[in-house]
Amino acid sequence: AEPAAAMSMVDPAVLARPMAEGDLVIIQEGFDKLVPVHLAKGGAMHTHYGAFKHDDMIGRPFGSRVRSANGRGYVEALAPTPELWSLALSHRTQILYVADIATVLLQLDLCPGRTVVEAGTGSGSLSAAVIEAVAPSGHLHTFEFNEHRAKAAREDFARNGHGPSAVTVAHADVCDPSFQFAAHVPRRADAAVFDLPSPWLVVDKARALLRPGGRFCSFSPCIEQVQRTAEALSRARFTGTRVVETLLRAHEGGRAWCEFE
Repeated sequence: AEPAAAMSMVDPAVLARPMAEGDLVIIQEGFDKLVPVHLAKGGAMHTHYGAFKHDDMIGRPFGSRVRSANGRGYVEALAPTPELWSLALSHRTQILYVADIATVLLQLDLCPGRTVVEAGTGSGSLSAAVIEAVAPSGHLHTFEFNEHRAKAAREDFARNGHGPSAVTVAHADVCDPSFQFAAHVPRRADAAVFDLPSPWLVVDKARALLRPGGRFCSFSPCIEQVQRTAEALSRARFTGTRVVETLLRAHEGGRAWCEFE
């Protein structure tokens, strides 16, 4: 089933209405287990706690606790957010998580109306957050060299309510010397982000792609990659280059029991 309307992951109106057929819902099955589900009349999610009927979710508010058909367990049906989607999506590649994504969005100065280019779509974790950050009037052009991953990402975006007005997915190798962004992106971009093995190969292309004052971001796991990219940025006369490592420490809370004599 198709969503009744385009569904934004950050639209407060989503929380104000009941869950509907076609909606993306993030099911919290356990403390650290999230499952994305698109609701369909007559559908069910099967777990070792039993079956959870979609009809028991449709018409109820997001965040509702839903009992299994056999009464032995329950799940919570949560409204989708970019953070929850990054934790629940199918990992076709290594993905960026919330700390990295938040840093990228802030440093690229993303806001509604921006045009953003991404290369290295992968599983679409960062892509989904970028789409929401520039909505409703911005656009993401994302490129993936693996044809299967590009097709899967395009299908994910469409099922989650992100249509052609919000995102364009292209199967292309942006590092190929013959590739030019101008053939795919109709206007100069406000920002570009590259999750590639060799981001230094696209620095000169990015300079031609970005508007004056536009921002370049690359994500690399190895300092040697970072060094080569920084050198290429310097040669291309980019300014204000910074290298950032983002670390996140999670704390688990629980009930503490104390006895006093």
